Amino acid sequence: MMTVNIANKSYYRDGAAAAVIQDLAFEVKTGEFLAIVGPSGAGKSTMLNLIAGVDTKFDGRISHSNSNTGSPKLGIMFQEPRLMPWLTLLENVCLVSDSPNSTLTAVRAEAMLNTVGIAASSAQYPSQLSGGMQRRVALARALMSEPDVLLLDEPLVSLDQPAAMELRQLLLTVWQKHKFTIVYVTHQLEEAITLADRILFLSATPTKIIREECIDLPRPRQLLDVDALRISLCDREGLLSGRLG
Repeated sequence: MMTVNIANKSYYRDGAAAAVIQDLAFEVKTGEFLAIVGPSGAGKSTMLNLIAGVDTKFDGRISHSNSNTGSPKLGIMFQEPRLMPWLTLLENVCLVSDSPNSTLTAVRAEAMLNTVGIAASSAQYPSQLSGGMQRRVALARALMSEPDVLLLDEPLVSLDQPAAMELRQLLLTVWQKHKFTIVYVTHQLEEAITLADRILFLSATPTKIIREECIDLPRPRQLLDVDALRISLCDREGLLSGRLG
């Protein structure tokens, strides 16, 4: 179980503190697929950076109650693939390892590229791939550490619908096989419903949780089936603009 308690996260602007997140608290069960939805600028990426430990300057605590090692392994996938253009796909995936040049690392990286369906292109460079294929490489890199928790920050943004659909299905397949915990940030409610076990809705800044929905629809789910969630259009508009609560 992961427990997130962010009492306050502020940035200083013009000499004054501006709160981005306040009184944000939730738990994520081990193996759960949690989606977090909120309006643009609500601090979703900031929250993920705090969970990932990239940013430690906040009031609060993030803890993991059932990690065998004390510090769970985290994988993260950003809005952009963030691949090194001068490295091959294989080298990009190896880069996150403690021993990026070892034979064992290369073998594991090949296996991860195979998992995401792109092993045949391992010697190519990022510029030779489409946006969707680059994101497959980014997912393979995030899986290299065999994470206990996978953090995804709008990983399918800007993709066309067919490419996004393929990657959603790929992500679900990998998650259902390995059952790590996923925290998936998106501004698209339909995408969250398609993927998640549970959805948290965030307000505008300073960010807090304004609603929670458990999704009990059977998988696989289609985007056009979202009416089954029983959220009215009015509620949807309010949730995504952060006006509820």
